[in-house]
Amino acid sequence: LQVSAGLPQVQVPDVVGRSQQEAAALLQQAGLQVQVNQFFGDRVIRQSPAAGRTVDIGTSVTILLSFGQD
Repeated sequence: LQVSAGLPQVQVPDVVGRSQQEAAALLQQAGLQVQVNQFFGDRVIRQSPAAGRTVDIGTSVTILLSFGQD
């Protein structure tokens, strides 16, 4: 009998303020999926789940893009 501990878990990185490409690369390196909601611009202004949360590997993180400050 084998008992599974479930999926491995990872911590969601903070991608707010980064470009879409930077954010996607960081999230994918952490083993997470990326879903993009874009208004205008190419800077992440919000993410869900929030940075620092522990989630199952493969979880989808939604990033909201708009104009950001350089």
